[in-house]
Amino acid sequence: MSDIVKICKIHGQLSVQNIQKMKNKYGSFTLVCKICRKESHKKCRDKNKSRIIDKQCKAPGCTRNVKNTGGETCKMHYMRWYTNKSYNRSITTRFYQPDVYPEGFTFLCKNHGYLIEEQVYIRKDRNKRACRQCRNQSTYESYKKKRDLNPTLAKEKKRNYRTKKQFGITSEQYNQMLISQNYVCAICKRTETRIHHRTNVPTKLAIDHCHLTGKIRGLLCSTCNMKIGGFNDSIEILKSAIEYLEKYQ
Repeated sequence: MSDIVKICKIHGQLSVQNIQKMKNKYGSFTLVCKICRKESHKKCRDKNKSRIIDKQCKAPGCTRNVKNTGGETCKMHYMRWYTNKSYNRSITTRFYQPDVYPEGFTFLCKNHGYLIEEQVYIRKDRNKRACRQCRNQSTYESYKKKRDLNPTLAKEKKRNYRTKKQFGITSEQYNQMLISQNYVCAICKRTETRIHHRTNVPTKLAIDHCHLTGKIRGLLCSTCNMKIGGFNDSIEILKSAIEYLEKYQ
């Protein structure tokens, strides 16, 4: 009984020699009966043999017979039509770099000609060189395509990137700060009242930070954030303003 690894519904108890390890679509491995698998492969081969069609390919000038493609062309012309939408063979010419560059140039672009060192993008991990202008254009086209597919997700990613680059915090850290402040401003204890001019939705609380050290202090509404910036983050000026207001109460 120790040699039994799996029990098949058809062939009963199986040993290690009669099982096969296969990877499923979820990434995990399952044990299958090797005998059942061989029988299923045999059925598929017999089925494909019965599907052979004895007629000539419809591509002009082709004398081959249509076999297992299930259509009206042979396998070669079927793949040509699938990849190029044409029965003719596609001729591709590869662009090669010259052995010697003119003085002052380091790269040849097929769209912009000879380039100097400042116009060449160098990928350090693969030591690959490319035209910087062509690369920026292809990167923008790829970004625009993804943005048009899901504008909301693209907008959220762009906001997270700017927050990370400017303030050094992620969206998760921002949400934690927002929860700790009960979704209100850290000074006036009120929610944001400023309405975005495009979406007509209240904007998010601004991230307040020290302009000298760059340290994050908290989340403020747009009004309080502008007022603190107007006083140049000066405690003395704020105290003077408090004394002024108390004097005329």
